[in-house]
Amino acid sequence: MTESEKKIYEKMDQKAKVLKFWMPVVWASNLVNRARLEGRIHSDHMVQTVITELSDFRRKLGRVMVYDNVSVPLVYTQVTFITKS
Repeated sequence: MTESEKKIYEKMDQKAKVLKFWMPVVWASNLVNRARLEGRIHSDHMVQTVITELSDFRRKLGRVMVYDNVSVPLVYTQVTFITKS
């Protein structure tokens, strides 16, 4: 992360308390597009493949973030103990 990206990332906290897990993925996709324009990536197919993988990664990160909001029931309160007679 560059210094300018870090400043943008930190300014997001001042504007609103939002989830920011997606920001580095957007920056990465912008870098892929810039690399294609500069001729560092030679085929559109490779750009599409990398962007698809980044999108899949972002979707999975979103899924992980949702897991944080799921409450897990207390299993121990549902367990009964059987005593030997």
